[in-house]
Amino acid sequence: MGLAAGPAAVAGAAEGAPADEMAAPVTSSRPDLKEGTVARAAFKQGVADYDAGHFQQALIEFQTASALGLPEVHFDLAETHRALEQLPEAISEYEAFLAARPEGNPYAAQARGAIAELEGKVAHLDLATDPAAALVVDGQRRPLPGAGQALRLMPGAHLVEVSKPGRIPFLRSLELAAGERKRLEVTLAASDAAAPLQTSGAKRANDVTLSQPASPPRRPLYRSPWFVAGVGAALLGIIAASAWAMWPRHCETGGEVVGCVKP
Repeated sequence: MGLAAGPAAVAGAAEGAPADEMAAPVTSSRPDLKEGTVARAAFKQGVADYDAGHFQQALIEFQTASALGLPEVHFDLAETHRALEQLPEAISEYEAFLAARPEGNPYAAQARGAIAELEGKVAHLDLATDPAAALVVDGQRRPLPGAGQALRLMPGAHLVEVSKPGRIPFLRSLELAAGERKRLEVTLAASDAAAPLQTSGAKRANDVTLSQPASPPRRPLYRSPWFVAGVGAALLGIIAASAWAMWPRHCETGGEVVGCVKP
């Protein structure tokens, strides 16, 4: 993997200090970083973890040392990321090391060579979108790349999400190859909730009108007085006819049977 220097060597190399000591320029230029400080302890533990092959733990220790003001540790972070096959992160740390140390640092040339080598092993995504949007790649929040910069990604499949409040999120699955450079332009459309209300009465293109199903026509009700009277007379006629039909036969012969009353 090209770990020629290793964390133990780089810290003291700038001033010729022994490999197991801290870099002399750091301790001399930073009076607050004395023996026994958290930064020094974290750095020494990171070196021990790296030498033992415990790269993930070494990464944590070096990050602690770097956060407390040890710019040389960026080189150690780069080497550790490289050992963990985290190549985009390694390139970023090499660049941070070059930005933090003067040109005379003996490991500057090695950092530049590592950057040139690793750039061909990662993929590059040129993302053009709203600068106020949020970017999430493979479930991790990422800062938007600056103007003219590309997002470095490991080769393989990636899920890219761009979002902004009041806008419809953009979601895209990408397959990127080593050394490939791809451009992605993302325009976030306004969601319905955020779209301005139309005051001219014109309908928006994506408006949907919901309507209730039409009820079957009702049959008319006849409510005129003559119809009510006619219906009553017809009903009386039907009742009278029924009574006559039910009149017993012996009543027709004149029998004196109780109940023989003609209707």
